[in-house]
Amino acid sequence: MTPARSHGCILAALLCASLAAGCGASGAPVDTTVAERADTRASTAECWNRLRDLRAAAHYVPGVVRVELTGERREGIGASRRVLREDGDSIDESVIEWRDGEGFSLRLHREEDGPPPPFERAEFRYALVPRGAGSRVTTELRYTLRWGALGRLLDRLAIEGVVREQVRGVAAGLARYCDEGPAALH
Repeated sequence: MTPARSHGCILAALLCASLAAGCGASGAPVDTTVAERADTRASTAECWNRLRDLRAAAHYVPGVVRVELTGERREGIGASRRVLREDGDSIDESVIEWRDGEGFSLRLHREEDGPPPPFERAEFRYALVPRGAGSRVTTELRYTLRWGALGRLLDRLAIEGVVREQVRGVAAGLARYCDEGPAALH
């Protein structure tokens, strides 16, 4: 085998391994899950009373300046909101799971389209559990990137770290909001 052919076989093997690493056994893309936790002195009931108001994200999500409800529902599955950021960007979030007193999950999207690039799919989850006299808040972003193996590599090299910082900021902001109320980010 010539050196050029040998290098070609190695590159092909690496590409196949990279593609396999980006897919599960079924061939479907593997999701990335980034979760962070923060403890609060507030009870789970107190935290839930603050979290369940979908308009309150501006009080605990760094960079969010305003939240508008976009449908008839104010809470529960099917409720939706548009989150406006200080950089002028916005994202729509629709409730796809609601666990009364415990948390909810949101599908992130742009109007009727999916999430903005580089995401193929993105969901954000909030969870509350008792911890001693207070609570533990967990924030989690589960996503799949576009572009197959290239997206998976991009995720490992850059995106996952940025996402982790954002998810950590939301967890810390929510814990402060549970403890301090609307003045938490100001």
